[in-house]
Amino acid sequence: MAECYATLTALPLPKRIQAAEARILIEENFIKRLTILELTQADYATAITRCSQLGLVSGVVYDALHLVAAERANCQRIYTYNLMHFNRLQPHRITVTAP
Repeated sequence: MAECYATLTALPLPKRIQAAEARILIEENFIKRLTILELTQADYATAITRCSQLGLVSGVVYDALHLVAAERANCQRIYTYNLMHFNRLQPHRITVTAP
């Protein structure tokens, strides 16, 4: 949800989405419809290990956290406009596709 908030409030739209608007969008469109999976210490360790083994640095670790959580939840697919970052993380058992 944090990354969704960050993305919504940073989109280069003619009329920017304000903080309160982003919160409402998230509450009305995500929180009520999705199951929130809390990340564990092991999830963080797995994401960091995956990044370090692949030689990936910086913010890609946040994409790795999404991927680790999706793998733990047995998701079949991740939808993202950021295909390159997710594919370089070499997802296991998960298809990464654009919406």
